[in-house]
Amino acid sequence: MCPPDYQLGAPGFDTLTITVMDKANLLTALIAGDLDYYTFGGSISEENRPVAEQAGFAVEEGTVPSTFYELMINNETVDSADLRHAIEKALDKELLCQQNTGSLGTVTNTSILPGTEYSRPAGESAYDPEGAKELLAQAGYDGETFTLACTSQRASLAALIQQNLADVGIQVEIETVDSATMFAGMSDGTYDLAVASHTPTSLPLWFTGSRFTADNNLFRVPDLSQYTTLLTALEEETNETARIDLVDEWEALLNQEMPFIPLWFSYALHVQSKTVTGIDYAAAACCNENVWQWEMTQA
Repeated sequence: MCPPDYQLGAPGFDTLTITVMDKANLLTALIAGDLDYYTFGGSISEENRPVAEQAGFAVEEGTVPSTFYELMINNETVDSADLRHAIEKALDKELLCQQNTGSLGTVTNTSILPGTEYSRPAGESAYDPEGAKELLAQAGYDGETFTLACTSQRASLAALIQQNLADVGIQVEIETVDSATMFAGMSDGTYDLAVASHTPTSLPLWFTGSRFTADNNLFRVPDLSQYTTLLTALEEETNETARIDLVDEWEALLNQEMPFIPLWFSYALHVQSKTVTGIDYAAAACCNENVWQWEMTQA
């Protein structure tokens, strides 16, 4: 129970019951009345939008990106910047984004959230199969087969990535694993590539700031000195203009070395609760529930 004098105010209900269930069952449970609302903004896929609307639910399209997608790279086994750039040029990000998000995605070449003081205009698509082949020759790629890890939900996306890479001569085998195994496998060097997604924030280093340290060298970069030097400068800089310049320098380093490949940001479709008002769906999609403003409209 929340005390009436809580600084953010008391929510408009007495008891909050949290039910944990498989994500695939959330919309069905909401339609059946077993749930009043489900967390992370009640987001659904485009293919499920008609299901929700036919059940009488309003569906709102998010205005803030709620998910960032990346292709993780093991920099020890995919061991040259030319080879990593070749992989990026081989990827038809627009096609992959369309397959994954429908009309709710925007291709990106950075992990920085669009629309912030640190973001820059989106560059042209890097898709260039012939350029990828030239870089492969330059890198001395000899036909080695790489392992691409993904979760079962991303199996079709991984298959498209595999085809994109095969089109330029890069051989890939897909391993479908759970999320924990995938991240552990990237950390210990089991996998060469992996498809992952994350909930972004407006901080410029929300994604990259913790991934280039001795304790969390997730991309297995052999020499972290370039990264740690810039990260230290960013952490110590208090002048906003100078900090923006350092972020630009940081992004230039990432673009040069390509330790991972940014893919796209996606926007959520939010199913509006019929029984709870005051939900900030866009913020909830980024794990920021404003529970103190919720009101129950019926028992």
